[in-house]
Order: sequence, then C-alpha cells, then structure tokens
Amino acid sequence: MQEQMGGRRHLLDIYYEILIVAQDGALISHIGGPLRLQLKLLRKYLDFLIESDLIKVRSKPFGSRTYYFRTEKGSEFIKHYENLKEIINAVLPCVCMILFCCGSC
Repeated sequence: MQEQMGGRRHLLDIYYEILIVAQDGALISHIGGPLRLQLKLLRKYLDFLIESDLIKVRSKPFGSRTYYFRTEKGSEFIKHYENLKEIINAVLPCVCMILFCCGSC
C-alpha cells in the first residue's frame, strides 16, 4: 500500500489496491481490513468498480456470502496502471510525489 504525503492515498491507488485483493475473490472484510477503509467508503468504491466492470459480485458455491472478483477489465486496469507508474517514475521522478507515490520518494 502506498501512501501520499499527509497519509492520504489517491483514488486510483485505492482502486488498484482493491483490484489486487479481489483477484481470486474476496469478502468485503478481506478488502477493507488490510486497506484500512471505512465500510461506507469501501462500498462506494466497490459500487464504482462494479459499474465500471472492473469487479464482479457473486457467491461461491454452497455459500450465501458475497465475494468480489476482479474481471478481465480489472486485470487490464492493473497492467496499465503499473505501466503508467513506471513511465512517470522513469521520466519525471519529481512528479511521483504529486501523482503516484512509488515508495522511493
């Protein structure tokens, strides 16, 4: 998890982190806990990711619990987001602190 100066993460970083956790299906508590997100805010982010077809919702067989799974489009987002961070860090390292914290600032 990357944090910006002042302890705030960018929204794209949060979406990225949610998509990483939801790779093989995750309960809402398994997403929100490690990412330290309040439930109300997490639901808002998940709703956006679902509407954007980056996450899908389903129950695993023989269960009634809701799991969040990353879609193929969500995997593409991760790939492109990581590439963008690499480009920005290589070309404009000083922008890293403004746009994306790479952890080396």
